[in-house]
Amino acid sequence: MKRGLIWTALLEAKGQPDGDYAETESAYVRGVVIAQSSDDAADLWKRGLDSMGFDLLSVDESRMITEEDQSHHEELHRLLVKAKRTRLPEFGAFNTWDNEDEE
Repeated sequence: MKRGLIWTALLEAKGQPDGDYAETESAYVRGVVIAQSSDDAADLWKRGLDSMGFDLLSVDESRMITEEDQSHHEELHRLLVKAKRTRLPEFGAFNTWDNEDEE
């Protein structure tokens, strides 16, 4: 098996219609995964989110993690360490916001 590259992206997800999070708005979450390509990474994130009851809506800013990323972003570093250990996609905190303030 090839070693793989470490990918990160900002993911938009929404609770699946029949799941525990069906009534929630979409959320953004940082994803980290070991994969051969950005397409493989997106597929792994999709499957990982699906197993948690979420649908993947979009993948933004998909890129390989750099050494600078690892030393400057605490959450990214934590997710990276866990992804290396488990070989599974890892996700940060899910973030939403209230759009009523924009009216």
